[in-house]
Amino acid sequence: MRLPLLLAVLSSVVTPRLQITNVRPTEYQLSFSVYLTSRRVLGRTDIKFELLDEAAEIVLHCEDLEVHQILLYGGEQRNRYIVQYQSRDSDKLVVSRVRGSGFPKQAYHLRIQYIVQLKRELQGIYLTSYTDENGNESPIIATHFEPTHARKAFPCFDRPDLKARFTIIVEHEDQYTSTSNMPVESRRIQEDRVVTSFLPTRAMSTYLVAFTVNNFEKLTTSTKRGVKISALHRPGWQGLAKVGLTTAKQSVEFFESYLLENFPLPKLDIVPLPDFSIGGMENWGLITIRENMFYTKNSMSFNNDMITRAIVVHEVAHMWFGDLVSIRSWDDLWIKEGMAQVMMFTAMEHLIQTEGNQYTQRDLDDSLYMFSPQVAFASDSKRTTHPVKMNVSDISSAAAGFDSISYTKSLVLLRMLEKLLGKDSFRIGLSTFIKKFRLGSVTVDDFLLRFESTGSLTNKMTVRDFMNPWLLYRGYPVIDVIYLGEKRYRIRQSRFVEEPGFDYKDFDRNLWPVPVTLRTSRTKLHQVLLTKRSRVLSFSFSPGFVKLNVNNTMYFRTNYDAASLRQLQRQLRKDFNVFSEQDRISLVSDVLAMTLADKVPPGASFDFIRYLENERSFLVWIEATNKLTVMKRSLSDGTSAYFRRYVGSLMRNILNKVSKSQVRNDLLLISLLKKYGIEYDLKDLMNKEKEAFESWKAREGKGVISVQAILYGVAYLQEDYFVWEVVQRTTFPDNLDLIKGLAVSGNITLLQDLLQGSLTRSWVPLQNIYEVLLAVARYHPGAALSFLMENYEHYWKLYGSSQFNFSNILGGVVGSLRDPDDYNKSKSFFGSVDLGSAKQAYISALETVKSRLLWKKSCERDTLVYFQQKYQKN
Repeated sequence: MRLPLLLAVLSSVVTPRLQITNVRPTEYQLSFSVYLTSRRVLGRTDIKFELLDEAAEIVLHCEDLEVHQILLYGGEQRNRYIVQYQSRDSDKLVVSRVRGSGFPKQAYHLRIQYIVQLKRELQGIYLTSYTDENGNESPIIATHFEPTHARKAFPCFDRPDLKARFTIIVEHEDQYTSTSNMPVESRRIQEDRVVTSFLPTRAMSTYLVAFTVNNFEKLTTSTKRGVKISALHRPGWQGLAKVGLTTAKQSVEFFESYLLENFPLPKLDIVPLPDFSIGGMENWGLITIRENMFYTKNSMSFNNDMITRAIVVHEVAHMWFGDLVSIRSWDDLWIKEGMAQVMMFTAMEHLIQTEGNQYTQRDLDDSLYMFSPQVAFASDSKRTTHPVKMNVSDISSAAAGFDSISYTKSLVLLRMLEKLLGKDSFRIGLSTFIKKFRLGSVTVDDFLLRFESTGSLTNKMTVRDFMNPWLLYRGYPVIDVIYLGEKRYRIRQSRFVEEPGFDYKDFDRNLWPVPVTLRTSRTKLHQVLLTKRSRVLSFSFSPGFVKLNVNNTMYFRTNYDAASLRQLQRQLRKDFNVFSEQDRISLVSDVLAMTLADKVPPGASFDFIRYLENERSFLVWIEATNKLTVMKRSLSDGTSAYFRRYVGSLMRNILNKVSKSQVRNDLLLISLLKKYGIEYDLKDLMNKEKEAFESWKAREGKGVISVQAILYGVAYLQEDYFVWEVVQRTTFPDNLDLIKGLAVSGNITLLQDLLQGSLTRSWVPLQNIYEVLLAVARYHPGAALSFLMENYEHYWKLYGSSQFNFSNILGGVVGSLRDPDDYNKSKSFFGSVDLGSAKQAYISALETVKSRLLWKKSCERDTLVYFQQKYQKN
């Protein structure tokens, strides 16, 4: 229903709430008649439901729908009620009686007719398109309803626990076909239009309903048990869909075996879309996925190929976790997302071991590093982080929950639980969970109780006792390691916040049950469960070094005192391969994080990382460059020059060692470090990039070129206008690296043209426009901030209600700021506008900037003195 003008004005102030109670829907019939010429959909929704108590009114979710008629019948006799309707808040449809005093407790049948206006937005029912090789544009009707956008497509009771069966009918022009959650029951022609009826679904949540209308072709295979798996694709692109299709088939077969529960539907379709707000969506039986994350070419890097496979596996895992078994409320989003992540890793680890697979565990670790504990730490190190189990009271907080806490922290915690229980017990717990709650919805206790039936962690601690603090407390612990002398150490826990001057005693005094694993120079593994503030560890031998969190499998950081740090540093310089790669990741990450929190002096951490000049691990260097570049961008120019010289020397030394290697990990390392080549003055090591750029220019900008070569061409050859010209005539995703390289240009007028062009032209897909802004923010945060503020309304219209993109914009742009004036400017502007679901990301980004400014104030002088003494000696 279209909002009256007054409500439309107030909609930016009113935050719609989620609660609708006292109803039990059982069946929906959804009819959609699509008219592409007029860009509208005529909808009719029939809902059968029960009122569990008497009610003065019936309240449904309904947003941006033009409602034209409502009919209501009740009771066994199907008595018709004369009703009226009105909007409430910005997303409710309220049905009340014209005469009489409300509605009795009984069954009802509600019919609503309405119109949806098709827009090029990315929620509800929306319009997108692709352009074929001949330049012809082909329209696509797509849907995306998670978490609370089903109400933009049909009036409904839009909560994940209010599951029902859905019968879907789609009518459209006869040159297209339609696909939905279930197989086709019938298809008939009416003049020049097609009406397709789909079989009824099983009981499922509203956000999982989906359909699409397009002119795609279909590539189909079947599992061993006969489940049909299909990949829809652009005409002629079947070869690019094979990897995703094969991965989906293998995943279904693996999960059936692993969970001892058959795939619950007769078919599974995958539809790649050119405009899609997220990576993929687990609509039951109809996975939708971003096109550039699904189609694979022979020229794709193994990294992108692995990510394509991982996204497909993640969405297939949701067919069990989230679809067959649903969450009762968005408070427990982490259950379905965390479990889909765990199952993704479990299945991928299995698939890379299958015959003929070209990848290894090393490749999997490299490609999916974005789901490591260190990535979760980045957002969970803030004062303003949220618990894994959220308190979702409105639409904005439901959408805001789709972040690294729900995806990555929940993954790490569940894998920690798997490590402690053992793989077999963990698997049994999952299997019994699926069998007990299939077609139902669950809470956190329902989930954790299944693991208690497989055993407890200790004689005194159940699974719930162990997991609840990790799920309910904000943040995570740091374990201080304090050498007491005489073979004794104290370990002490407190909450870690990456901010100079933070004291947990002034903030919270939570205690976690921390499974502290440790190794020494003489022993491989010890484990203690730290449930108190501190305890003393005594050794019967001289331990040499003591390293906590063996293999980086537990969710805590470690702060080593000076004596302990020196022991570890000696070992790294002597032979760093004594430590596993994961141990070295956690060592480098922890020491640099402690420096950013002003717990370890800058000089001590710079001495500690000196060994990196011999470190060939791509993953260790990812963590090092992330932290070191934060420091570099926080320092003033004079200190930064010293810093760049030092870190650049470490990069230069390792690049010289691996420059001629063709080993995959070394190639990844070379690529990573050369992306930082401009920032750390590595021009003399980038001759290949210079030659590549000059060759590419001679070909008039045709063909593939690396972002490193573009960075060289723009920064050192001043070819920014040439690159800009090529960007405008190149299609996505081939122009993305060009854009990322062009962003280093110091020509602010050109960058303004780049940003403006991304909003007004067609060379970047809708869902990727924000990436242009973030590319500029990396090198010119002030310019990106100014552009965002000037065009805020445009970005809000594009992304305001999306799960990820608007949060990425605010978090990326504001979080990149370095200047106190820009910080204050952002507070003034964004404090007066509607941020929607991105509010948490904005608050977190502000905290990031504040922490960096505090670090500069606390540590810049010590940093400067350290480097002055170092280089004066030399």
